[in-house]
Amino acid sequence: MKPFLQKVKPWLEKAALIAPFPWLKTGLEVTAKAIDTLLALENSPVLHALEKAARKTIKFAQFVKERYLTPEEVEEAKENRDAFMQAEQQYESQLSEEQQKALQLNEMLNNYGILKVELRDVLEMGVVDFQHYLRLRATQKLLDMTEQKIIAV
Repeated sequence: MKPFLQKVKPWLEKAALIAPFPWLKTGLEVTAKAIDTLLALENSPVLHALEKAARKTIKFAQFVKERYLTPEEVEEAKENRDAFMQAEQQYESQLSEEQQKALQLNEMLNNYGILKVELRDVLEMGVVDFQHYLRLRATQKLLDMTEQKIIAV
């Protein structure tokens, strides 16, 4: 697709210069600018990081109930969290409502995986204060309820 777009863009720009109607000229110019934007987005490091993060999150979501993230996966998930936030900030205005929701869902699943591991680790280390333990157990129960909703979604 990229070679085709690169070849068509100069033709659109030339056609815009000789277009007999103002609305046609505007349409051709907008289309040429849209091609520039698409080509720029294709090479964006943020979008490459976002794609990698989304693939990892989808893989985790398939087994969200059965397993915890490994320590290496937790580190990747933390890097992915940054990619999600960066993509949200840079491309929010360019995304449709459905794409924004998909991005937010990926971000939520990623954060859920991190939180699930961190909570398990804290509980396994042991808690000295009984009140703190009760709060952690309540949080764990809320996470379990959230997990059921995630599975349903």
